[in-house]
Amino acid sequence: MFTVLLSAILAFGSPNEVQNAVSQSVFQSIERSHKIALVEFDPSTNQITGKILKQFENNDLILLKSYLLDGSSYHFNKTKTCLFIPQYALTFSDSEDVVILISPSGKQLKFQFEGKSKILDYDPMSDFMDRLLVL
Repeated sequence: MFTVLLSAILAFGSPNEVQNAVSQSVFQSIERSHKIALVEFDPSTNQITGKILKQFENNDLILLKSYLLDGSSYHFNKTKTCLFIPQYALTFSDSEDVVILISPSGKQLKFQFEGKSKILDYDPMSDFMDRLLVL
């Protein structure tokens, strides 16, 4: 586990692309978060159900944040033709203003913040996300 964690930290690369895509305040909210929860999302009501599926703390939290904030985890400026249908969301203990919706079918994340949103294609980290979503 330590080797995987160290590799993720060392691989933490180009945060500027992520920061430019989602704003500095969102980037910092994710970076500073002490807990992240994976929760169920109901696309028919477009609401978080409140059901917590996983809590991320300690080493798991560090690993998740390293992937979310690393520019090499995403394809930027790529538009997919699939529908964005979220099934899950990531919520952050230190920021009620930031939510990341997850569409596993489209391999996309939708960062929601400050009344705005930004969809990013997570194909480069799809293996990690697939493991994350195994419940």
